[in-house]
Amino acid sequence: MLHPESPFRLVWLTPAFVFVLGEAFLVPFMLSFDVDTQPNSVLGIAFRVVDL
Repeated sequence: MLHPESPFRLVWLTPAFVFVLGEAFLVPFMLSFDVDTQPNSVLGIAFRVVDL
């Protein structure tokens, strides 16, 4: 169990927050403007990794 104020927990949660924030902006953008991603593109792989 991690202490709520430990530095490791902050380091762990910061990238998670950035990924969630990125998806919160990119998914509506992609749906609104019909941006098609190729399965093997960097963006396509990033979405699959973050969704796991």
